[in-house]
Amino acid sequence: MPGINFAPMRNLVSAIVILLIPFWLSAQNPLEKRVDFGANHANLSTIINQLSEASGVNFTYAKAIIPRQKNVSFKSQLRTVGEVLDIILEDLPVSVKVVGDQVVLYRDNKALGSETKFTISGTISDAETGERLIGTHIFTPDFKGTSSNDDGFFSISLPADTILLTFSYIGYEPVTKVIFPRQSQTLDISLESAANLTEIIIIEPDHSGEASDLRATGSDLINEQTVTALPSMAGEVDIIKAFQLLPGVQSGNEGTAGLYIRGGSQDQNLILLDGVPIYYPSHMYGIFSTFNASTIKKAELIKDGFPARFGGRLSSILDITLKDGNNRKIGGEFGLGLTAANFMLEGPLIKDKTTFMVAGRQSYIDLYMRPITKAIKEADGREGVSKYNFSDFNAKLVHRFSPKDKLSFSFFTGKDSYKDNDSFEYFLDNPVNSSTEIKLKWSNLAWTAGWNHLFNDKLVLNTTLIYSRYRLNYDDYNRVLESPEDQLPVLHIALTNYQSEIRDWTGRLEFQLIPGPNHFIRFGGQLTSHKFQPGANYAYDYKATLGTTLDTTFNNIEINTTEFNLFFEDDIRLGQKAKLNAGVHTSGSVVEGKFNGSIQPRLALSYMLSERILAKMSFSTMTQYLHLLTNSGLGLPSDLWLPPIGNIKPQFSMQYVAGITTDLGRDWELTMEAYYKNLDNLVAFKNESRFFLTSENLDEAITMGTGRSYGAEILLSKKMRSTTGWLSYTLSRSERKFEDINNGETFPYKYDRTHDISLAIFHKFNKNIDISAVWIYGTGNTFTIPVREFPVGDFADNDQYPVILYEYEDRNNARFPAYHRLDLGINFRKSFKWGEQLVNFSIYNAYNRQNPLFVNIKVKRDDPLAREFTQTTIFPIIPSLRYNAKF
Repeated sequence: MPGINFAPMRNLVSAIVILLIPFWLSAQNPLEKRVDFGANHANLSTIINQLSEASGVNFTYAKAIIPRQKNVSFKSQLRTVGEVLDIILEDLPVSVKVVGDQVVLYRDNKALGSETKFTISGTISDAETGERLIGTHIFTPDFKGTSSNDDGFFSISLPADTILLTFSYIGYEPVTKVIFPRQSQTLDISLESAANLTEIIIIEPDHSGEASDLRATGSDLINEQTVTALPSMAGEVDIIKAFQLLPGVQSGNEGTAGLYIRGGSQDQNLILLDGVPIYYPSHMYGIFSTFNASTIKKAELIKDGFPARFGGRLSSILDITLKDGNNRKIGGEFGLGLTAANFMLEGPLIKDKTTFMVAGRQSYIDLYMRPITKAIKEADGREGVSKYNFSDFNAKLVHRFSPKDKLSFSFFTGKDSYKDNDSFEYFLDNPVNSSTEIKLKWSNLAWTAGWNHLFNDKLVLNTTLIYSRYRLNYDDYNRVLESPEDQLPVLHIALTNYQSEIRDWTGRLEFQLIPGPNHFIRFGGQLTSHKFQPGANYAYDYKATLGTTLDTTFNNIEINTTEFNLFFEDDIRLGQKAKLNAGVHTSGSVVEGKFNGSIQPRLALSYMLSERILAKMSFSTMTQYLHLLTNSGLGLPSDLWLPPIGNIKPQFSMQYVAGITTDLGRDWELTMEAYYKNLDNLVAFKNESRFFLTSENLDEAITMGTGRSYGAEILLSKKMRSTTGWLSYTLSRSERKFEDINNGETFPYKYDRTHDISLAIFHKFNKNIDISAVWIYGTGNTFTIPVREFPVGDFADNDQYPVILYEYEDRNNARFPAYHRLDLGINFRKSFKWGEQLVNFSIYNAYNRQNPLFVNIKVKRDDPLAREFTQTTIFPIIPSLRYNAKF
């Protein structure tokens, strides 16, 4: 699967190999050590202690397995430690195993004819911060295992003769515990960060609860360490841009932080922040995402094999979990880039019980924009400036009432504001002063309250209450003052206001049941109340010459919908080689008295063909009860969200995926995957461009259609001690078909790319200096050009551009030039007693490739029928500097 990496499994296996080297090398095997030893009617505990002193071998065992009343006698002579153990343990249900330089004695339940099982449960956390670790892998030497849930809790049923349990998590040193499960018990495990290791963790796959690499398709994890190591644009660390380097994931337009996955559109991604859906997760018109990397504990992107607990979108799930906060001490971060400053502060309010985390980011782009835009306008004989800024804020509070109950509260808000004013004078018959002011604001607000309850070591309940709101406000003010001689001034004022909003209330219940080591069951449901205001328009128009005034509000409607889902899924282990994630997601929506429902089966199968080759396949159906009507190819926040009203139906997709992952040896790994996806009930404007939409023209303005995408993806990755990296390649095709567009014929999707390549390389010189390079290549996006032009009017006046009408035939019948660029970065790190600091220097688009954002058609004055295409590029070579400090 794309992004899947055997690296963590190799770390775990390597740790076990290190422990078992003495067992495999007979010359160093403690059981092969020879000792001149005997006993004269001594009890077993005494004999074992004396044998340990005589041989230098360490023994580990539970006292309960050694009978106190049994005494043993045998003559002293030169024997191996193993031979002595055979004598003293004869006829006892005790087995021997070598673990490192220790000899472990444990109860052999098979010898007793007993298959008794006990449950080992507990929590896994970061040793330094106390942060609970999600998805830690827990497994036995024969790879029976499970993983920790979203609160770091795990539970596993094991035979009583199990003596080794290994705990491993991305970027942490694995821990192997020797246990003697005579009864169910609880373990609290702390893992040390692997900061002393020299390699950089690049991309890690989701093991889906199994430690044997039997994992589901299409799931990728990216950690904070990877994001920090990547070159940054304008000094802004962005986790979304890291995901764009994976196979099957595109950015859409130049420099943006959007996600277009396997032929899907931006609205078909369910983006969750602590379980809250974020509708427009971008700043600066999509250039940066709203996610502060320093606040993120886990970020997982699921492209296929969707677990049944997720639903509501067609193309992907981006599940982001915020840090709970350090429960050991106060700590934090502070950073400065070229466009914004950010901070994060975390710590305990009540040690080991209550933690907090707050973080914020504020831009200072106005410092650059105001003087630059003012100078540009003055050069053109105008007055005015353009201003833009953004901010976001995160907060999280967690309180643990007991080991079984946790209450958490998360809050997020993000705001963007753009303002442009412009005034100039010109002459018609009289002097005219014209001024305009445009304001565009959009914001996200979200909070969630959650209660996590542990009923017992097999059953967990997560209860969540969620509120989210997305709001857009657009103002356009125009004022024209004409001052004729010897007459009163003539004033014309026009004001247009446009508003759009979505508000959601959601309640969710999820149960996690772990009946045994071969099953991890999740089931539950969710109820959401949506309130849509697709677009309220306010217009004010005053004309002094006519003495008329228009003051009205129209299309001020609200659409209330109710959406629900029920789900059941089970991670099933089928022997030692196969694992199945099977489930069903049932959902429905009620809009204006109309009910839409859907039953969506999900299936993901993994099978180990050999020790180095893992085969996978998945089948998923998804239903989406939201539509995004895109007014502009830029994906601006003026795009409108709508539920399935009128003749609009819910979107639906069906996806098939198959692939293999193979360990090539010497840290090389290759993943190959093929996919095919059908999309139904897509929506689009019938015309090329629309801005405002009214309820009256909804059915006339919108058409519905279908789509499909298919392709093959390859990910080749290499992991060494100092140099890491990966190469991803996607060969794909994405198409759309609408009855009212392109004469009903199939046409390429706007973001259809035949070839997509990403190469990322990291090199660490030492613990203080590392460098990175990212090269990206992609087939150009499609766009539509006219096939004919028709002149209109008289062209005698050469001072005016002629009026040309264009005739279009095929939609998206041309392509931009191929997109490619090189980004470079270098990090300088230094540790202090108080913490550490990082200075990053990056170069975006290092060889200054002029990649087009869009293409314009320009008419030549000397030849009205000649076409001249010009491209607009807004991201040339951009050097940047970023400073970050952790304490």
